Amino acid sequence: MADIRNDCLNMIVDVLEEHRPSHLVIADHLDAGSGMSDQDRSFVKRLVMGVVERKMMLDHVIDAVSKTKTAKMKPVVRNIIRMGAYQLIYMNVPDSAACNESVKLAKKRGLVNLSGFVNGVLRNIARQKDILTDLSGIKDDTVRLSLYYSVPEWIVRYFCDNYGIEAAVRAFEHYLTPSKTYIRCNSSRISPDGLCERLTERGIDVQRTGIERCMSITGYSSLNSIPEFRDGLFSVQDMSSVIAGEIAEIRGDERVLDMCAAPGGKSLNIADRLTAAKRAGVQAAEKGTAGTLGPEAAEKETAGTGASDGGQVIACDISEQKVRMIDENIVRSGFTNIRTAVSDATVFVPDFENAFDIVIADVPCSGLGIIGRKPDIKYNMTPEGQNELVILQRSILDNAVRYVKTGGQLLFSTCTVNRAENEDNVGYIAAKGFECALSKQLLPGENGADGFFYARMIRK
Repeated sequence: MADIRNDCLNMIVDVLEEHRPSHLVIADHLDAGSGMSDQDRSFVKRLVMGVVERKMMLDHVIDAVSKTKTAKMKPVVRNIIRMGAYQLIYMNVPDSAACNESVKLAKKRGLVNLSGFVNGVLRNIARQKDILTDLSGIKDDTVRLSLYYSVPEWIVRYFCDNYGIEAAVRAFEHYLTPSKTYIRCNSSRISPDGLCERLTERGIDVQRTGIERCMSITGYSSLNSIPEFRDGLFSVQDMSSVIAGEIAEIRGDERVLDMCAAPGGKSLNIADRLTAAKRAGVQAAEKGTAGTLGPEAAEKETAGTGASDGGQVIACDISEQKVRMIDENIVRSGFTNIRTAVSDATVFVPDFENAFDIVIADVPCSGLGIIGRKPDIKYNMTPEGQNELVILQRSILDNAVRYVKTGGQLLFSTCTVNRAENEDNVGYIAAKGFECALSKQLLPGENGADGFFYARMIRK
């Protein structure tokens, strides 16, 4: 386990000291350690995510017993102690093992002279952990909730002031609940019932949601080990994000632009809906003229995954790297009605003006809705950062409104909870000649999903 813990330490330092995105750091390390057992992979993910998620509470406990506060410690030392403290408080690891392995880790990193300090701090925590983690004496709700859930006070105040303490606690509990893997059935390739049946036969636990094409899965080692994933019968997409794509009204022949598309979930969702709608229209027309759909027509309509004479999606993002991510998902899913392009959404493209029936603007945001999946967001985002993002969002929306045809739809969405980034931007769009057909703020934990905001705007 020593090497495993050393890997964990490297990841935690990358996230908390170097400010690399946690989901990318974990994915990179776990991919590199492909020979790792499922048990070790589970331990690594639990420990790394746990330390990042609980950093504020861990520092509160450490600072209560250490003369040298965490902020003054060497980065490697404070993260070794955080790892040990997390194992002592939140994991089913014997106290002796948590302390001894932390001391070994300090020595392994060339910190022999500080190994006694590491041991002393962790032994003190082990003896007093019940007292140290008792926050009942803190009467200020904001401070207590901030420490208990390791959420900065400004976020706690925002949720409590705008949505009430009950909704705030539900959101913070959701942040700390292990994230489910939600998938969206590519219904032009297979029915949701058919996909559920095939996955269940493989021993994968499938839970249906209130969204027909969306379900959660557990009991698999990796996505690439599932043939249905490799064959493009489903895509990974959070339930909230799926809902945001369901609000579009689709005939099957629309021209669609996704301005900030990577990794491509919304583009693939719309491509799937275009294909299914086109197929349904052809089948309805042929049934209307011939009474039933003939064998040749049926074979033709079930064989393809896209319709070249139907709708088309243009999926754009700012860099070649991001577009490659979209391309990989397109190839895997097999859709022929999507093409990609490198395009900066803040730069106006004259050829796009008044050219699209549907424009998707899932804009960069503060991410307060997805802290459960990317816990480092809560430490790196600030109110000032949110204000800067609003400026960026409006530079994108200024272009988006010009790309929509008269009568067309603008699908605006974010994965955050912030009125300035969400409701205020709906008003900004409306002032440019649009009316709001519907909008919704989903709070984290609502229906078990991540936080999300979406709106469907119609160009007058």
